[in-house]
Amino acid sequence: MHIFIKKLKNSEKVKEFENHLKENKIEKVVIVGLTTPHCVPTTTRMSDNLEFET
Repeated sequence: MHIFIKKLKNSEKVKEFENHLKENKIEKVVIVGLTTPHCVPTTTRMSDNLEFET
């Protein structure tokens, strides 16, 4: 398991996130967060835009 911690509304490490998932052949992503109304939807949309099952 790898944990990405983000500090902005959208991940400042999008490319690192995408590369990690593709390099490890990960197709499904589970996203959790402390401030669900803010962080989770944004990261979920980003993950979906990168074509991962979220």
